[in-house]
Amino acid sequence: MASLETSRLLINDYLQAFLQDKRQSAASLHPNYERLLGEIERVTLAGGKRLRPHLVFVGYGKQDSSIAPLAAGYELLHTALLVHDDIIDRDIVRHGQATIHQAYFEKHYTNLSSTTERHHFSTSAAILAGDILISWAYELLASMDMPADKYRQSSTIMSEAIFNVAGGELIDTESPFSTHAIDPIVVANYKTASYSFVGPLLAGAILSDHHYSDESLSKLKEYATNIGIAFQIRDDILGVFGDEAKTGKSTIGDLREGKRTVLIDFFIKSASSDEQTLFDRYFGNPGSTDEALTKLKELLRTSHAYTQTIELEKTYLERATAALEDLKSEHLYADLHELRNRIQGRGA
Repeated sequence: MASLETSRLLINDYLQAFLQDKRQSAASLHPNYERLLGEIERVTLAGGKRLRPHLVFVGYGKQDSSIAPLAAGYELLHTALLVHDDIIDRDIVRHGQATIHQAYFEKHYTNLSSTTERHHFSTSAAILAGDILISWAYELLASMDMPADKYRQSSTIMSEAIFNVAGGELIDTESPFSTHAIDPIVVANYKTASYSFVGPLLAGAILSDHHYSDESLSKLKEYATNIGIAFQIRDDILGVFGDEAKTGKSTIGDLREGKRTVLIDFFIKSASSDEQTLFDRYFGNPGSTDEALTKLKELLRTSHAYTQTIELEKTYLERATAALEDLKSEHLYADLHELRNRIQGRGA
């Protein structure tokens, strides 16, 4: 069975060498460019379980250096999306460290007297960092020796993942004020399952020596979609009730931003009049104090919505298990079943 720790160590070594080489290339262009790549290197290596590279290895069938560029590419894509997501969510901490836009604001653009200008140029640098990371994901894919048809398939899978996650992110961002109904499960599918689970697993599988049938790949996608949705539901729970020391992120940010997660959706549908009044006062209000949002967290914790959210997570985990049973692959079963248990065990 593939070890997540082995995947993490392998990819960390690969990324460290890759990023150092890129930083040296940037240094020959301009010191300011080297500084940006230094920030990219910092946030990329700051932490993370390397789940997406691990899934590439699982789909491929072995933790082999021959597939490492593709696995690393999915981690760089993930980092790119986090860099951009931190801007969108106005988060300033990730993995217990300053985000790229916050680091530029705090350390690199202090000579700008205007706070507005500092924010603008700091955000601009972070956007460019995300763009660079996406380009590297494709560069690593192109560096691999594979038949032309496999390259087209791999490129299409990555492109579809980016297309889907961008759509999911947009819908999620617009959820506080959209005039159209937004289903949090749709957001979870496109924003998380698409690039974090479906893309990496399928990318590894199509390059493996196991020659999976279209039916098997369809079942693998079904598993990945359901496990990805369950993962996002749990992530939303941790985003409100998790241990900040472990998650490395604030547990009030989503409430202040007004994110319409499954938890929030359930609460709105079942809240009493008094609960709804309190909720409307603080949820999605940039001026809400930490104390007010802590009170809102407690209201959510004791509501029926919390139990409903946990039950829905279990439903998607069960669907993932059913798809895995239908897949009938001894090669994949142990690793994917272990992943299911790992996701179910993520504590709040």
